[in-house]
Amino acid sequence: MEEEDTSQYVDVLLEEFNDQLSELRLSLNRLSNYTSNDKNPFEAFFRVTHTLKGNAAFMGIDGLAEVSKILCEVYRELDYQEGKELGIDRFSKRVYLALYFYKTAIERGESPSVDRFEALLTDAKYLLNQRNRSLS
Repeated sequence: MEEEDTSQYVDVLLEEFNDQLSELRLSLNRLSNYTSNDKNPFEAFFRVTHTLKGNAAFMGIDGLAEVSKILCEVYRELDYQEGKELGIDRFSKRVYLALYFYKTAIERGESPSVDRFEALLTDAKYLLNQRNRSLS
């Protein structure tokens, strides 16, 4: 089976990426004014990482797909209070920045590296372990 040329989808990916980053920025802003009556601000991070996972897998960007999969796991069922206790606010800001710089590299025509995600992935695995410990 011949591999499909996905280069035509880069513009669509970037447009969606911009929309998703705007959504994450709004969610980060909501964190500082969050009240228990508000929608869980981490839902946007789950949706965005889940969408990125699918888009990246479709386009054959395996590194971003794998990173997004792990980030998606962190945000899947996290409620605000639990996330706050685990320090997810700061982690989420770092996720936003890493995704922003990844997108910027694509826009510049560079071949972005997932290396900048290594520390985030280590922290993500730590957060998942901490969460699992608190559930058991």
